[in-house]
Amino acid sequence: AGRRGMDELGFVIYAPLLSVAGLRNLCKPHDLKTMLVGRMPRAVSKLKVDRPFILRHLNRGYGPEVLDKTLQHFQLGRQCAQLEKEIAGLTEACGGGAEAVAAAERKSALMSKLKGEAIGGMAIKLDPKTRKKIQKELDEIERVHGAKLDGVAEAMAERQKLVDELDTTTSALRNDWDEAYDWLQSFGFVDGAQEGAADPAKSLTARGRACAAFADGQPLIIGTLISDGWLTQLTLPEVCSWLCLFLQERRLANTANSEYELPTPGPALKEVMNVTFEMAEKLEVEMDDTLCLMMLDWCTHKEITRVASWLDAHMLGVFVKAVLRVVSYVDVVREVLLGLNDYEAYNKLDQHTDLLLGGLVTNESLYLRQAD
Repeated sequence: AGRRGMDELGFVIYAPLLSVAGLRNLCKPHDLKTMLVGRMPRAVSKLKVDRPFILRHLNRGYGPEVLDKTLQHFQLGRQCAQLEKEIAGLTEACGGGAEAVAAAERKSALMSKLKGEAIGGMAIKLDPKTRKKIQKELDEIERVHGAKLDGVAEAMAERQKLVDELDTTTSALRNDWDEAYDWLQSFGFVDGAQEGAADPAKSLTARGRACAAFADGQPLIIGTLISDGWLTQLTLPEVCSWLCLFLQERRLANTANSEYELPTPGPALKEVMNVTFEMAEKLEVEMDDTLCLMMLDWCTHKEITRVASWLDAHMLGVFVKAVLRVVSYVDVVREVLLGLNDYEAYNKLDQHTDLLLGGLVTNESLYLRQAD
């Protein structure tokens, strides 16, 4: 398919006859037409300037000026530019130049007076003589510039509204940036002495750089514990299980009655988990250790039937996805440890792919084994 803002034409292959699922979910002609030739849905900015956002952009060499490159800023700026073109066309029809713009502004001011000026929250009623004088001036403006002047005034008012919205949005985003930056500075993620440096990345402390490496999960918690050296006391299976605390799938429910009990974490892992939960509570983040303990059991016993006994059958695929996510997480953790020169913890994470994926892909039927 085409890429938004880059391709004028995109290609989509729709072949519902190739599968039973496709036959059961045939696209209605109206929906298909809408997808092919309908109006493209508008992209709406959902930007949130939070602490991880700031750390990631500082690490990439961007300061608060990056806020001027956001989708929301671009959308409002583009609308303002479009209105500028519209105003130029309307003023041309009304005689052109600054004179038409001034006339439109004057007409708007006079119309406001006719409706009653508000001073101190109170509307002032005009006397008949003043109203007649204002009406006469309005008639003269319309005679000279024509009725199209109303369109100029409306477009100018809309443009001013967008400009005000752009200023308000930019100011609000900058306030969010400053507030989050102050928090990061107070807790040792950025060095205030380096604020405003030519390279914003230099303002990051070791803790800040560690957190900036993670795009999702809970970067502030993960990066802090890694930079503070907590992983040094953990084994590879314990690190893999600890990372499950930050996955979206961490709330896997222990729904089935199993003959196996979830493992009990060792003293080292228990200590790290306690520190993690304490930080999560301060940051108002909910934590669940179910998936963490399942992953610990998987890395220890390598028996998928044990994991399957704790889950409904349809949830087993979610666990497999979680394993793949942990593989990716460990790759990032290793890069962070290398940057921190923590070679001891780095070397412990060797062979993590074999540990996590070994035994997960097999030609043996899981369901036949469960039946036995």
